Amino acid sequence: MDAPARAMFAQLDRDGDGYLSDIELLPIIGKIHPCEHYYAKQQADYIISQADVDKDGRLTLAEMIENPYVFYGAFFSDEDEDEYDFHDEFR
Repeated sequence: MDAPARAMFAQLDRDGDGYLSDIELLPIIGKIHPCEHYYAKQQADYIISQADVDKDGRLTLAEMIENPYVFYGAFFSDEDEDEYDFHDEFR
């Protein structure tokens, strides 16, 4: 794996357990929309749900590298609506 990716992952992994939780992802997403913490939490939850291959609720560096598309855009839908909203914040 790439050294810069490892370094960035280590910075995000505040508790040093080798996984990124939704709380550890918030600083990244919060920088995109600093005033929208609710949105940031939704985005973090969505990213984990899409890239968390082993479904343990956390992301490893390998899961992030294997699922880069999750970080380039995100689709959301309300249960009551049939339309999808596309968010392209990670490009």
